Amino acid sequence: MENFNIDKFPRSIDAGLWKTGHLQGIAVDTAHEYIYYAFTTVLVKARLNGETVGWVGGLAGHLGCIDFNDEDGRVYASLELNNFVTTVGRKYMSEENIKKININKSSLAQIKRHPYINYYQASAIVNFRRLHGMIKSISELRLMKEFSPEDLKRIEPYVTY
Repeated sequence: MENFNIDKFPRSIDAGLWKTGHLQGIAVDTAHEYIYYAFTTVLVKARLNGETVGWVGGLAGHLGCIDFNDEDGRVYASLELNNFVTTVGRKYMSEENIKKININKSSLAQIKRHPYINYYQASAIVNFRRLHGMIKSISELRLMKEFSPEDLKRIEPYVTY
């Protein structure tokens, strides 16, 4: 956000009428002057004057918080999946489409960027490797006080050794 000047942005922006639920979140791309709205089942991209640029609808779940990442130029959002059983959902949630992180080859900075691993857990992984060598399975993470059984269940599909 270099040279960010709040004064060049409008004081209010009309998001329009979207009959897809209520507003869940807002994110702003300050460099390109776009605003993103997360409604319950629709993500909307607009210019700062309120003009809609595009939208994605029909999301199979409940869209929640959103954020814009200045580094990679992407919008990130939480999506509560509930009973996500569509063919598209099965495809994107299948094992081969999940991006995994190798916790033996990744640095502390890389591990802590994983959405389900916090700084303390990443530090515990790096310290364990330093003291005991390579981590061979999820069961070794169970030895670390930083990981609850729920944490391990959540990260298991996303880590490799």
